[in-house]
Amino acid sequence: MGATIDNKRIISVVSVDGNGKTNTVRRLLNSKDKLPVEPEESGRNYTLFSKTFMADLPDNKELYLLDTPGSLNYINDVINCARVSNGAVYVINAISGATDQGLRHWWRLRDYSLPTIIYVSMMDNPEADFDKALDSIKLLFNVSPVPIIVPIGKGNEFTGVINLMRQKMYTYKDDSGKSKEEEIPAQYADIVTKYRNQMIEAIVENDEELMGQYLDGKEIPTDTLRKVLGKAVKERGAFPVFAGSASKGIGIDLLRDGIFYYMPSSSEFNTLTFKDGEKIDTSDKAPFSAYVFKTRIDAYTGKTNYIKILSGKLNKNTKALIADNNHSLKISKINKPYTDGLKPVEEAVAGDIVVLDKCEDIRTGYTLVDSSISQKMFEPSPEPKRVLNYAVEIADKKLEEKVGAALRKITEEDPSVSFARVAETKELVLSGLGQLQLDVVNEMLKDRYKLDVTFKSPRIPYRETIKKGVKNIQGKHKKQSGGHGQFGDCWIHLDPLKRGGGFEFVDAIVGGAIPRNFIPSVEKGIVKTMERGVVAGFPIIDVRVTLYDGSYHDVDSSDMAFQVAGSLAFKKAMEEASPILLEPIMDVSVYVPDHYVGTITNDLSGRRGRISGMDSSSEGSIVKASVPLGEMATYAPELHSMTKGLGLFEMKFLTYEEVPPQNSNKVVEDTKKWRQDEEENKL
Repeated sequence: MGATIDNKRIISVVSVDGNGKTNTVRRLLNSKDKLPVEPEESGRNYTLFSKTFMADLPDNKELYLLDTPGSLNYINDVINCARVSNGAVYVINAISGATDQGLRHWWRLRDYSLPTIIYVSMMDNPEADFDKALDSIKLLFNVSPVPIIVPIGKGNEFTGVINLMRQKMYTYKDDSGKSKEEEIPAQYADIVTKYRNQMIEAIVENDEELMGQYLDGKEIPTDTLRKVLGKAVKERGAFPVFAGSASKGIGIDLLRDGIFYYMPSSSEFNTLTFKDGEKIDTSDKAPFSAYVFKTRIDAYTGKTNYIKILSGKLNKNTKALIADNNHSLKISKINKPYTDGLKPVEEAVAGDIVVLDKCEDIRTGYTLVDSSISQKMFEPSPEPKRVLNYAVEIADKKLEEKVGAALRKITEEDPSVSFARVAETKELVLSGLGQLQLDVVNEMLKDRYKLDVTFKSPRIPYRETIKKGVKNIQGKHKKQSGGHGQFGDCWIHLDPLKRGGGFEFVDAIVGGAIPRNFIPSVEKGIVKTMERGVVAGFPIIDVRVTLYDGSYHDVDSSDMAFQVAGSLAFKKAMEEASPILLEPIMDVSVYVPDHYVGTITNDLSGRRGRISGMDSSSEGSIVKASVPLGEMATYAPELHSMTKGLGLFEMKFLTYEEVPPQNSNKVVEDTKKWRQDEEENKL
């Protein structure tokens, strides 16, 4: 008999890199061996891709832990894990405490109202400072920490912890993680009094009646404290703090107990909701529903999908649909994710995370439902804000299809990466959240798929236009070579339009100077010529052409002849109308803590940017500016460096503006070179 939904916990373990997060996960799962890693992680010693493991615990309990990435380049993975979790364990280390680098992870947990326990790791380090860690939580996260477990000593002298709720001491003789419960010696009385008062004060803040009893000097029963704390944790009104050492196994057993004491089950808390707003019935008797939160593709085992079951049961007889494409869900095998590998089960129920293999029609973000509720879908994950782009250069052009197929698999595993072929520049452009993420994609292409590619900055989609109008420009095409000849003659005016004006064609022909059926031919010839301008071969925008006169030949005039005439007239007019090069200007918003505002504004100004405004948010300041796209190619990694990983930005197209003369010549030269290279590659 499996655990009931109330005896299951699904917990995201969240931290920046270097705080012992993965080792904490291993200890919580009672695993003696190191947790499996992906090839791209083996040389880095930190988590790149989230991993899900479970453990069967005494008293018929099940614990699912989601080991999440520490880099902000993979914050989308953290979000996907948060969406299927009942709570989070946020790991900080006892040396530096909570740091700026971890703020964005904390904020994402806040976005999903995820109940959170804070675990202070590395108490066995000689420089550990528990008080400093508590103060950093208050200062950085602006919350009142609730100390539940306090350490005894630090460094080599760290041998145990005190449980303030139970008022017992727990000592550990070796690194097995097994503790011995003892009475608290008198020498620790002052420590217990100090931290227990902090704990009680932080708890009673969440209950007016209890606060009154406390102020009246009444003793509050432990069961009452625990009940009020549990309620406050679920509402993110309180944040219990535990301490220990994963390397020595100290305090991990009490952290595990705390997860089941204070974290809600899937019957009490879900971040996922149906699009129609209907509440999810988490009973195993309800119709089946599940959410795909992780897709993994292995060269040997193929595609596997990690799903959280929100309601009902899943077995091979379940008549389920993939709501996103209306395909039937064909189940080959249902597995549970243990640390030593996947283990098949006959059936899974609400509150379980299971792994489905050989289900090619599903991917991350999909909804799986019983056929009786086929119209139901879960709210999708927010669209990632991709900020770094690279053009993928393929050494062997014959491998283009294989590169595309490999990228499709990579983006299935990590939907925050995308790629598309840009028709205008004829480039395959890869987009992602940061430098590390796209470096890893490059490694995967080379190591997993044996494809030799290089990344470079994408070409900028410049445009061309004119600065002045010109009048009375003729385009005449006359050719005689036996039989019917070719004749087309047109006269045009060319005028500039405001930015965003596009293209206007004005038919001002009177008296039949050009037959009506040939007027569209003139326009067609002009439009085709506009695709490749006269400055550097970029499309021409924001001009008005007025066709006002012309002539024709009864026999030799044709559609093609007037297309050529229109093209000749337009080219000549462009050359006389002071043609200029335009560059795309982006509307940029940079999100940073307040103390980085000066650095950001100076940097954006140095990129030819114009600061357009400032705003504030719960996460700091927002600097708004308009900046040329060509100046933003490497902004993502540079912003990361300037702000120690705290800065984020987004940008969208705003308008086109004239390229400064000192920059224009270089753009023209570079463009001629890549066009020449392109022609040579065709040969």
